Amino acid sequence: PSSRSGPRWACDAPTTRCLLRNLHLDPAIPEPVDVKRLNPDSLVALALRESPVIRQGEISLDQRTLITRQTHQGRWRPRLTLSADYDLTGSQRDYGALYSPTFPENSLRMNIGLSYNLPNLLETSANMRQSDIQLADQRQTLRRQQLQIEREVRSQLIDLQGAARALTLAEEQAARNREIMVLAEEQHRGGGISFFQFQDYVDAAQDAERAVLDARLQMITMQLALERTLGVPLRS
Repeated sequence: PSSRSGPRWACDAPTTRCLLRNLHLDPAIPEPVDVKRLNPDSLVALALRESPVIRQGEISLDQRTLITRQTHQGRWRPRLTLSADYDLTGSQRDYGALYSPTFPENSLRMNIGLSYNLPNLLETSANMRQSDIQLADQRQTLRRQQLQIEREVRSQLIDLQGAARALTLAEEQAARNREIMVLAEEQHRGGGISFFQFQDYVDAAQDAERAVLDARLQMITMQLALERTLGVPLRS
């Protein structure tokens, strides 16, 4: 209906109902979560329980604890060695021994030995000390991961709340632009404004609807980042 760059209407007359239908830009985007129902402390507890990073850290700590326990228990544990030796010898004094599989003169000897090795106290103490240090370091690593996860959850929740607020403001602005466009249509029908002026209101309404779509996408992006840190999806 105009030589200016603008929307191509899906109906003949630029009625308000037609314009609003053309301004619908949401391609089946899922609704974001309700941030008012999200509690920071509950999310932190959920992340510490379900986060893959924390679970991997707990597994590493359990493994290190088991190694340290075995090192302490094996300090006074001696090592026993049992050996057996079987020996069969035979002899014959003439050249017939080359063709005889058995010898008339033979003997059988079997030895059994048992050894007891005392532990090296100096080496064992050093191994125990090193194992204790590694266990303490693994505990500190897990604690550092927990603090980092807690900081990320709280920071990402703030970002999600900010994105939700931006979406609310964008929706309110879009609603106001729709009302303005309705009033502009009445003025256009009454001859109060030209079609080009009415087109400006339509463009403003379109920009507001695009802002709503962008704000919703931004909020969903923030929600996905928080879910990645938590390790589980958020329930809307």
